[in-house]
Amino acid sequence: MLHDGVQTARQPSVALDLHCKASALWNGMLHGLAPYALSGVVWYQGESNTGRAVEYESLLGCLMHSWRQLFQHPELPFAIVQLANYMEPSAQPQQSQWARLRESQHRAALSDPRAGLAVAIDLGEASDIHPLRKKELAERCALCFDRLVYNKKVTLSPELVSASAESGRVVLSFDQTLAAGAVRGFEVADASGRFRNVEAKASGHAVVLKVSGDVKAVRYAWKETPSRQTCVQNKPACPPFPSRSACNSVRIYTKDAIISFFSLK
Repeated sequence: MLHDGVQTARQPSVALDLHCKASALWNGMLHGLAPYALSGVVWYQGESNTGRAVEYESLLGCLMHSWRQLFQHPELPFAIVQLANYMEPSAQPQQSQWARLRESQHRAALSDPRAGLAVAIDLGEASDIHPLRKKELAERCALCFDRLVYNKKVTLSPELVSASAESGRVVLSFDQTLAAGAVRGFEVADASGRFRNVEAKASGHAVVLKVSGDVKAVRYAWKETPSRQTCVQNKPACPPFPSRSACNSVRIYTKDAIISFFSLK
């Protein structure tokens, strides 16, 4: 026997995109749940904000603060999913608002001690903004919660130890061993701010860039979708990830990890 569902009011004939309006989802889907007990939040959003990527860092910080207030949980942990790769791969330097938003997501995670970042740029699809590979992403989110909730020693953010410029090369030294071999996706810029591709090789704890002229900034995989050959490795494998150039910083992501540092002064 069939039954009719709940009858809803007839909508106006004009299209309404209420889910895109400020406060619509907050009032329509979230506020009514409080103070339901939450253990943690996976925040997977950002694609519609790429046109305003710079402000996303502060918006995301305010969101986490307001949710903790609403649910009366000051220590509520967040796993922030960084934007996945999307659109066709590019091997040439490009300006990318998607990469800039990824930077805002990372900065929001760094500034909040109860937030972690799950990178996803190797899990996306060129033609689908909602990629299917969620299992690997869930594992990376779980690593964030292992650290935030259970205080496990999870390697999420290897750090740069030093950066030095020598004749014809830039040496970037890290606090963990990287898989040896050639690495694609590095770019350098001179005082003009124009970036160009450079050769790079990982060996031991260092990545060495072969450069010419004056280097003012370094960046890695700063694209909507880096070339599939782009890879900085940490055993047993690694995905390619983006970096920020606006403040002369570079970010290298190894498997389930993030290496971040500021480039040469």
